[in-house]
Amino acid sequence: MSLLGGICSTQAQSPPFSGDLALLFIEEQVAFGPRVPESDAHRRTLDWMERKLDTGGGLYFRQQFVASRGEREPLELTNVIARFGPLRDGGLLIGAHWDSRPWADRDPDSTHHETPVPGANDGASGTAVLLVLADILGRYPPPIPVTLVFFDGEDLGRPGAEEDWLLGSKYFAAYWPVDRPQVALVIDMVCRSDQLYDREGMCQATSPEVYGLLESIEESLGYFLLSRQVRDPITDDHLPLLQAGIPTGLLIGLEDPDWHTLNDLPGNCSAEALQQMGSLLVEMVYGSYLH
Repeated sequence: MSLLGGICSTQAQSPPFSGDLALLFIEEQVAFGPRVPESDAHRRTLDWMERKLDTGGGLYFRQQFVASRGEREPLELTNVIARFGPLRDGGLLIGAHWDSRPWADRDPDSTHHETPVPGANDGASGTAVLLVLADILGRYPPPIPVTLVFFDGEDLGRPGAEEDWLLGSKYFAAYWPVDRPQVALVIDMVCRSDQLYDREGMCQATSPEVYGLLESIEESLGYFLLSRQVRDPITDDHLPLLQAGIPTGLLIGLEDPDWHTLNDLPGNCSAEALQQMGSLLVEMVYGSYLH
């Protein structure tokens, strides 16, 4: 399938994306505390996200569910879904997870391994980019359908509980609540400087046209974000979307030394990196690449 019928943009100029605002949104999320499901910080962040979406011109709703986890206690989780542009099939879905990991199990100090992570990059960065994008979509109605999905319960897996990964995206894909997009993109850990994004193995095998689209867009912007290296398959929220038959790409910044540690803090995030990622998404929406 070709996504790039006419890969040159016909839009004179896409709306600007503010990396500084995205960084502020990361700081505000981390200030609530770790967004561990069913915690007070998680509830407050959910309310905060919805206040941000209230100021936009789209529609949003909660997808609430209870995740069964075998012999472990079930969890009440909430995906948040925002829609912009025409209400029809086609266009673009962009997802990011908004929860943060309950355990800093990669921290160099083993006494911290049961402490929740701050999740500035892993959780807050993708959420921040999507919220800034939502503001843009509300002020500049997009020519294509755009769905933003804030997935809950992405980061709960650990050895012996592999089924606890990706709880929000699994539920979303199983009970698909919106029109089906032409293409989907999941972003995760996108705030570090000088990050190159490898091609994820499953996405490259099943949806290489999505990375081709991203390559065309970054070339038009003068960026070099996407590497040519293909990584082994990764467990992330793109997998349920692929399994639902949606051509999907994953952009995840895996070269983060503070991943799943207590040092995953806003001070390690870059407004420039956020601006470049956000501008890539804005151009994906407004640049006449999709229909």
